[in-house]
Amino acid sequence: LFVYPPGVVVFGAGRKQRLEACTNRELSGAFLIYLSGTALQAGSARIPFTAVGRIKADGAGNVVGTLSSNYGGLALQESISGTYDVAANCVFQLKYFTAGEGRTPDDGVTLKGALTDGGKAAYLMVLQPSSASVVGNLKLQ
Repeated sequence: LFVYPPGVVVFGAGRKQRLEACTNRELSGAFLIYLSGTALQAGSARIPFTAVGRIKADGAGNVVGTLSSNYGGLALQESISGTYDVAANCVFQLKYFTAGEGRTPDDGVTLKGALTDGGKAAYLMVLQPSSASVVGNLKLQ
């Protein structure tokens, strides 16, 4: 039950998991990634954001890939690399950096996800940057 902020309507879907306990091995292979939402631009203006691409997770906590991203009309091709950690409850955190980006704790993008369909798919949301309101999914290719 959400009571704050007043008037919020939240939609969602539940799916039964078929995995007893997950590890990094469940997030392994080549995945289609799709992200969509809004990001906060300098000057406090919200801009639409969308990204599609392909990432490869090695089953040991490392990920590489490419994204075709659109930041409010500015289209970019981005190479990414990062790490992830899958908890026993099949929820994972993935942090990636674009090529040439700094590697401080404030840099990069942090995603929170939940594996579904036996590790063949996942639902995602962006945690960092906190100014982004972005959700998406992964699908095993």
